[in-house]
Amino acid sequence: KGKIRYIITAIFLFIMSLGCKEQAVTFPAWLIMLHWIHGDFKDKSKSLWGCVPFIIIGVAFGLFYLLYASCLDGDIKNISNGYSLFERLNIAGYAISVYVRRWLLPIDLMHIYQLPNPIPFWFILCPFCFIILFFTLRKKINDTILFWLLFYVIHLALVLHIIPMGRFVITADRYMYLPCISLANLFWL
Repeated sequence: KGKIRYIITAIFLFIMSLGCKEQAVTFPAWLIMLHWIHGDFKDKSKSLWGCVPFIIIGVAFGLFYLLYASCLDGDIKNISNGYSLFERLNIAGYAISVYVRRWLLPIDLMHIYQLPNPIPFWFILCPFCFIILFFTLRKKINDTILFWLLFYVIHLALVLHIIPMGRFVITADRYMYLPCISLANLFWL
């Protein structure tokens, strides 16, 4: 009975956070990651059913936000700022690398970093560099490192422009607060 009260309270607080900022939709992914790192997927006696309401609410709110943004612009294609999926993947790879660079070397910071039009050719190199880096280091990546890498990407997922969200900036320093925790832990390892 006490456990249900905690889950209901957490769901209520999750819904309230969704009303404040759309980035709260990443919370269910964070819950699943916590269950994974604690080994709950290996132990069949531990139930993951507590995550299901958060996943349903998070997906519903995410779809609502996409529909709301497309209604404001009149078309879902308009909120992608005219970029194809391939171009958005290149922008995402560039943004991931820029956030790491700004964390390591915080110079030339601004409050707005505009999306380029057209996309520079060297943006295409960023995703390929990540793929090469991953395959080069894949044998050294353990569960802890993978956890912090996923933490980093999940908390930036909404601002990487893979899913069109109607933002007109390529990166924003205000989205870096939680992913910095991941980078600090990766640096510590």
